[in-house]
Amino acid sequence: MNTDESLIIDELYRKLHRYMYTFAMSQLKDEDLAMEAVQETFAIACNKAEYILTSENPRGWLMEALKHVILHIKREFAYMQKLYLTFEIQDKSVYITDENVDIMYSDLIHESDFQMLKKVVFERLTMMEMSEELNISVSACKKRLQRTKDRMRKALGESD
Repeated sequence: MNTDESLIIDELYRKLHRYMYTFAMSQLKDEDLAMEAVQETFAIACNKAEYILTSENPRGWLMEALKHVILHIKREFAYMQKLYLTFEIQDKSVYITDENVDIMYSDLIHESDFQMLKKVVFERLTMMEMSEELNISVSACKKRLQRTKDRMRKALGESD
């Protein structure tokens, strides 16, 4: 991305950040996830600067990208809830506590990965917060979480 492209995207960020954050908040109902969605959208915009800058409607392009990011976040969260919130025992639905999750799943994957997954699911840490805690980049954190989820799915005998 050259300097001119950077300046244009920076200007769009300054003009649209509050509006996009408000929209993301209305969809996600969580300040951290809304902020993460907006940041992720602008990261995509920076990586695809040629598309947004040649678009007839850069604001519309950004809003469509934000909608896709929000949908992705919702899908990820729904999948995590499916994995961890309830399980069936003798036809009774039991709500999982932190202790039950440890008993049921802690031996399926490496302990540090399991603890990271719990923090993201139960404490709803954002990728930025988790990456700061692990002292790694946000991209590395996302990749580690994705690999952890894949290992968990494999251990549970589920396919995506």
